[in-house]
Amino acid sequence: MVKNFTCKIFIGILFIAALGGIRRAYAQQPRPTAARKDTVRIIAPPLKGTQSKNALLRQGIFDPPSAGVTRTVEYDIMSNRYILYERVGNLLYRPPVYLSFNEYMRLRQTEDKRDYFKN
Repeated sequence: MVKNFTCKIFIGILFIAALGGIRRAYAQQPRPTAARKDTVRIIAPPLKGTQSKNALLRQGIFDPPSAGVTRTVEYDIMSNRYILYERVGNLLYRPPVYLSFNEYMRLRQTEDKRDYFKN
């Protein structure tokens, strides 16, 4: 009985040692440092500032409108801003863009320049 119990313990220890391993597995060992010397570290330049969603939508307003797109500008007295609508027929082509006075004047200036040099 004792011999049978001792044999089972010995086989169990051998089984655990064979499957679990006495030393660390290869995947858990640290990488050698000599292999990393040939890699190049690239650092991207930081962004110059994050733009608001309205500023991102406003980027295309200085480009000429596509064929079939009509631009209408309305002045909102309550917010003291200009609202630019771009429509195809009765449907909005883009969401409305809210412009300050300086942005509206810049838009008018680019449109006037485009019309002047077109003629």
